[in-house]
Amino acid sequence: MQDIFIKRLLALLEEKNITQVQFAKEIGVSNVTISRYVTGERRPQIDVAIKMANYFNVSLDYLMGISLNKNFTDSKVLDKNLLKLQDFFKKSGFIDKYSIISDKQLKLIEKLITANKDFILNYKEDSDDKAM
Repeated sequence: MQDIFIKRLLALLEEKNITQVQFAKEIGVSNVTISRYVTGERRPQIDVAIKMANYFNVSLDYLMGISLNKNFTDSKVLDKNLLKLQDFFKKSGFIDKYSIISDKQLKLIEKLITANKDFILNYKEDSDDKAM
């Protein structure tokens, strides 16, 4: 299974319609280096990762899989929401400090949220809910 960095790198290359060889030249590394990133053999050092993020005009957090948002400005709000979700998952026993939700579990959570989207978006807090 590919990790999030590899998935995002491949998606960004495809979005830009650029080959690994062209990309390597653009950021000043060898095409073998890019190939190793894509296969998961290596991870970029911070200076190269910054060049990569700048080239694609995405945040470093997004490229590395820390944030879901490509944009710099919206990532702080999104990150706060993600921290709240993470806290909920920990408190409810879904995950602990060392566990990761499996892809299967994540797909189920996505389906549940999608199926209940209207309810969630239109939900109004009342005084009883604030105590939760």
